[in-house]
Parts: sequence; structure tokens; C-alpha cells
Amino acid sequence: MSPHQDLPRRFTGKHALIFGASHGGIGGATAERLAREGALLWLASRREPSRLLKRLRRLTDRVCWHACDVGRRDSLETLIETVHRDADHLDTLVNNVGIEARGPLEAMPPEDVARQLDVNLRAAIELTQLALPLLKSPGSITHVGSILGLGGCQGFAAYSASKAGLTGFVQSLAIELAPQKIRVNLVAPALVFSPMTAKHIGKWSLKTERKILASHPLGMGMPHDVAAAIAFLASDEARWITGAVLPLGWLPQYPLPDIADL
Repeated sequence: MSPHQDLPRRFTGKHALIFGASHGGIGGATAERLAREGALLWLASRREPSRLLKRLRRLTDRVCWHACDVGRRDSLETLIETVHRDADHLDTLVNNVGIEARGPLEAMPPEDVARQLDVNLRAAIELTQLALPLLKSPGSITHVGSILGLGGCQGFAAYSASKAGLTGFVQSLAIELAPQKIRVNLVAPALVFSPMTAKHIGKWSLKTERKILASHPLGMGMPHDVAAAIAFLASDEARWITGAVLPLGWLPQYPLPDIADL
């Protein structure tokens, strides 16, 4: 069954800003899901996702894309100013920005450590801070973390630290914004078939594949699986949920594979 059959129209007329929207990944799947449910979209990424935009413009009356480098505050400020000119408010913000570098911490270049913390954590905080004045009450913010922020994995120390920090940020901000009826939640996906994981999947041996599947009791996920969870948390159906960290595709009792297997 198609993941898009018989969808509700929970976002009709609502304005959504999605960071990290690209074709084939979680951000693009989220944009498509919200568009199919009636949202008016503003997308931000470093490169124009032309194929994604073509699909979205068949689904919604309003989709705008803006180039944005989340590593630069001036780029974020320009984006928020542009969105503000186009719309007087936002109903939902989705942050799907993230990068990874793997390897033993002792051998990892300092710039790789710094870059992961900068993009995955600092930029997430900064883009949220800048977008807050535009968020309508009631509204929602959903960040995309990682299962590696909840359970460690050899070779991903800096990445795991950045995603664990994002969890703490979400839970604290949820308390801060509750009086304004702005909800803040996080999804923490396990391995998903996406451009980020494709570079690993193509190198797996049969033994590695078995280990991966053993640590994912429901199998690996697809971007639309994550998009469905994001859409729920961003919708009015989740009006009583904030500060939640939702693991997707993994349970703590299932050990994650070591870096040697990836």
C-alpha cells in the first residue's frame, strides 16, 4: 500500500518551514507528506532540490525554496527575513539538518569533530532561536535526531554527542515554550534507507547485513516512515505531546553494530 493513500488534511492552510529538505531523504519525504496534507511550504537547504520541487509543486499551492548554509548565522537570518516577508507567521518548524563523520575519536581530525557539533547541535539551536518570533501559538517544532543520541555506537562518539545534546535541548525548550503552547519534540530514527546511509549500505557483506537487521527488529526504515512520525508530532493530534523523544525502528535491548560492521 502506498504511504500516501487516504491521507488526512491536517495541515490545510498551515505554514511549515523545513530545514534540510532534499530529494530522497527524510527532509524531502517530510516536505512531500506535509504537502499532501495541505501545508504551504518553505524549504531550506544548501543546494536546490529541483526534482523534489517539481514533485511538490504538483501537490501544494505554495512551495518556496531558499538556499541556506546553517553554518552561517547571516545565511539563517536572511532566510528567516525572507520567510517573514512571504508569510506573517509559521505554524510548524522541522529541522532535519545533520552530518556525520565516523572513525575512532583518537584519529578523528579536530575539524570533523567541530563540524558535527556545529551543524548538528549549534546550528539546530540557532535556527530555532531565529525562527521562534515567527511561530504562531499554538505551534510546533520537530527536530530529527538519531538513535545514536540514545545509544552509543563505536566510531560515532562525536556524532552521538551532538545528537544527545539535541535531545537535551528539545526537552528543555519544551518546558520553556509550553506557556506559549508551542510544542517541541524529537524523532530519533535508527538506520533509514537514505542518501546519508547509501554510502554504507553498498559496502555491507552478508554477515554485516544480518547484524544490522538483527539490531532493527522491524527492519530498516524508509524516509516516509520518519516523515509520518514527524507529521503526527507536528499535527494537532499531538496537541498534548511535548518534550518527547520518539525512537524509530530500534529498541534499547537490541545492540547496535560496531563500526567495523558498517
